[in-house]
Amino acid sequence: MKKWIRHFLEKIRWIPRADVIANLSPEHPDQASLPPGFLHVVGGKHYQKWAYLKCPCNCGALIMLSLSAARRPHWRVKFDWLDRPTVEPSIWQMEGCFSHFWIRKGRVDWVKDTGRRPPSSSHLGV
Repeated sequence: MKKWIRHFLEKIRWIPRADVIANLSPEHPDQASLPPGFLHVVGGKHYQKWAYLKCPCNCGALIMLSLSAARRPHWRVKFDWLDRPTVEPSIWQMEGCFSHFWIRKGRVDWVKDTGRRPPSSSHLGV
């Protein structure tokens, strides 16, 4: 039902079209068949362990984010009522395409320095 409501609200332009939709599951995804535009969060209602997504720049790289507060670096994922994720902090690929972006309410917001190597390995990134 949420999917239909989200599509309807996007169609009438009440909300912007989501670039990324999230799913919460107790199982790790089949990484080879993870579709673009999909954030797979491993965990349950009261805990989250990992988040997986394909890089939104279309390079095909798999991004794995630790959601465990005991690990460094780590990210947080929040869902709105339409399953649109917000990921904090930003995601910056440390190699390959060097994509740097935010995911806010399912929208990918590119940072100006995307495509450039991060200044140091201590910077949060993947």
